[in-house]
Amino acid sequence: MQHVLADDVLRFEQYQDLLTTDDFEQTDYINEDGEGPEFQVILIRDGTEDRALVFQDITRREILGRDDKIRFWSDDDHYTDINKTIVEVPNRIDAVYYDGHIFIFDQRRFEKIFDYMDEFNEVAEDTIE
Repeated sequence: MQHVLADDVLRFEQYQDLLTTDDFEQTDYINEDGEGPEFQVILIRDGTEDRALVFQDITRREILGRDDKIRFWSDDDHYTDINKTIVEVPNRIDAVYYDGHIFIFDQRRFEKIFDYMDEFNEVAEDTIE
């Protein structure tokens, strides 16, 4: 496991609202290009002011899209077709934010979630020029 201060993480400020608000807008997982989510953030609260954020990278295998043929919900002997994209919750944690710190369990997935490759490419291009 690795550790970094949240203030030192690229683009972490975009998640600050998750730490201070209780009112979240509902959003669709699919963007305008028809692509599914790249990662998800799970907010954990315990009834106090303390909050933690769990970051999970999402792979294509974990997305059951609208084009998949087998998508239904079973309730007793009744089956209901589901017309939305379904995202599996991975059975792993890639990074956790708590109290100003981020604990990293999978460095590659952490870098993907926080767009580090984009930053690496920008720095490389600036260096070459």
